Amino acid sequence: MASIQLFIQINNTWMPTLTIPVADCNRFSLKPLKWLRFLGYTIYGRDGYISARIGGRAVNYQSAVRGGSSYYFNSADEPRFLDTQCIADRTSDSGSTETCLDFGRDIRLRDGTCIVTDEPAHLCVAAHYYPHSKGSEFLSRVMQRRDGPSNLNNINDTRNALLLYGAIHQVFGVGEVAFLKTPNFALSDSDIPPSPGSICGPQTNASGRFILQHFKEQSSGVATMYYPHNQDARQPANTDDFPPPAVLDMWYGCAAVLRWGVAGTINEVRSSAGPYYYDIPSSEENSPGDDDLNGGNNLDRESLTPPKGKGKERAQSSRARGKEKEGRTQSGSHLNTMGEAMEILMLLWAHPRSGHRGDPSSTQEENDQSRDKVNTWLQAQ
Repeated sequence: MASIQLFIQINNTWMPTLTIPVADCNRFSLKPLKWLRFLGYTIYGRDGYISARIGGRAVNYQSAVRGGSSYYFNSADEPRFLDTQCIADRTSDSGSTETCLDFGRDIRLRDGTCIVTDEPAHLCVAAHYYPHSKGSEFLSRVMQRRDGPSNLNNINDTRNALLLYGAIHQVFGVGEVAFLKTPNFALSDSDIPPSPGSICGPQTNASGRFILQHFKEQSSGVATMYYPHNQDARQPANTDDFPPPAVLDMWYGCAAVLRWGVAGTINEVRSSAGPYYYDIPSSEENSPGDDDLNGGNNLDRESLTPPKGKGKERAQSSRARGKEKEGRTQSGSHLNTMGEAMEILMLLWAHPRSGHRGDPSSTQEENDQSRDKVNTWLQAQ
């Protein structure tokens, strides 16, 4: 598969930082060189430009990327590198976190329903951007380092969170998806492919786009139907209480690093940036986790379990999970994991007689077929 490399200067040495398939470049942006410029900024922390050689002039951003090419992110300013572990769950001491009992309520009041799918709040999670376990001191340092609002200094600030449907939260929390705000200094609204569906939920007069993008392709039918790549999400009318660029952009860069990062270079970035974010830099990579679930900020555990009254299905689901742990799979089944089955079950229960909003091709017959597949799979377990 043809790829390109993005080089960034670290400690006066040009180092390959990202290796990105050309297909992914084109999947994320209609102007991939402009998008590479934005990616360089999210990692380096400063505005800059893309050249095709060291010390060269800026490229023509209207041009296509070519497989095998190297591109260089140039900036006249000293770097303010991202924290490469900003998505990790337990990098810093959990004792530095504060508990805010009103956190979930405040996010629900602001967003109302999932900002992507419009699922009701009881199926959603108040999802931190920077994990609850990292604490307020970490968030304050991020804002100082990345020119964010000086008063964004509480890890449970609503500007550090979004209300997301449970299935989206699971992939958001491990950096498989992220949100891109346009326009920004590098990208216009039209530089990103059009949204596959209309914005769900109450419409506001917020300007620009807030775009869900899949760094790891989500191939399940639920993702394709309800939260596809490049889907526009809903923004509040007053974005002063919404995540600012300093929150959004470093997370976006970290998702790119997790997906396409060159290990040796990323270790150099971590060594250089770590002291700015942590008193004692972590020597181990911690696995991203269910920070929002374990941190007590889940609005309702129904986002992960069937609604009440589905006792038979819950019992069958428990048996299915046991079989899955033993490595047994259902031959010829369209549903290969318990998580996928539960996602579809939740959606069927939430929308028993209507298709997806903004998707006129979805019909009652399709819903019935999906329900039959789920029931067949459950009965076979």
